[in-house]
Amino acid sequence: SQSLTKSKEGRINVNFSVGFTSEFIQAAVGYGFGITIGEQNTIERSVSTT
Repeated sequence: SQSLTKSKEGRINVNFSVGFTSEFIQAAVGYGFGITIGEQNTIERSVSTT
């Protein structure tokens, strides 16, 4: 039972992190930074698509 709860919490945490990261990346790109640690690929791809 404890294991399941832990897994669920971890999943929620990941979802929250992903959402926050996405917004942060968009904000950074809008500001003209477009440089992030471990997220450069995502930013570059986003810029290329836009």
